[in-house]
Amino acid sequence: MIVFSSPVLFPNEASIVDSLFEAGMEIFHIRKKDSSEEELSDFLSKISPDHYHKIVIHGPQKGLLTQFEECKMFTSVSKSVHTPAELDRDFKGIDYVFLSPVYESISKLGYKRSWKIAELKGALPRFRELNPNTRIIALGGVNPENAMATLEFGFDDFAVLGALWENPKSALEVFLKFKNLYVK
Repeated sequence: MIVFSSPVLFPNEASIVDSLFEAGMEIFHIRKKDSSEEELSDFLSKISPDHYHKIVIHGPQKGLLTQFEECKMFTSVSKSVHTPAELDRDFKGIDYVFLSPVYESISKLGYKRSWKIAELKGALPRFRELNPNTRIIALGGVNPENAMATLEFGFDDFAVLGALWENPKSALEVFLKFKNLYVK
């Protein structure tokens, strides 16, 4: 399971992130496109450095990596696609590809998939044939009730965002529900 950050900063977020790491979170993607580099730097400085190697920073904020270089942040190359048809190409050099939304998005109201699950049946085997070293990750609308079915579709893993952050006070509780369902 990959956890994405809330899209916006909020009070006590760093302490919640630390509690998720302590509970077993393995990969945390920070994607806060409307936050300044200064705000993100402040946010990162409040997270325990023991966890920096499990953090991925998205987009223009990648410049923060130089600031936290000595901490050896996790580096990966990912790509997002939005239809199974987009999986039918070579993703050489990409660690993992996010297909989203797989379900109706929780964090982006009205953001629904424009394809049918049946389209995955042909797309996933072709993707694996073309990209044996790239993982395919389901993103968008994944919650504790549909997470296992998502893996049964053939995804290597899933990512969570809205289900976890729609109520930050219960983020740890929701994370533990996912963790209890999902064993690597």
